[in-house]
Amino acid sequence: MIWNASPLSSLAKAEQTWIEGRKYFDLATDAVLRTDAQVERQRLIIKALPLRLARINAPAAARPGAPATETSPAVSPTVRDTLDYLALQRWLHEAKQFRHSYWDGGNWHECTEDAK
Repeated sequence: MIWNASPLSSLAKAEQTWIEGRKYFDLATDAVLRTDAQVERQRLIIKALPLRLARINAPAAARPGAPATETSPAVSPTVRDTLDYLALQRWLHEAKQFRHSYWDGGNWHECTEDAK
């Protein structure tokens, strides 16, 4: 372990973790991976949201599993849809505080984020 201060200090952070000559964790790399994951998450949400809103606003007959009938065009999001989306974003943000996983090219790692 490479610490930024004395390992006995309550303010010390592990900057790198090495086991048998192999780097398993690096704080700088972790910051880049977190940023990349956030960008990818937002890209996927933006891509999936119009389809999801179209399915929510479609009449019951046009939903998957229902008998095929006339389909309706995509309807603009309602206030309820927007609030549901914001609630999902808040939940994702809160869940991120407790667990984050990343791949270093060889193994998956799960690290907890420091409390703020």
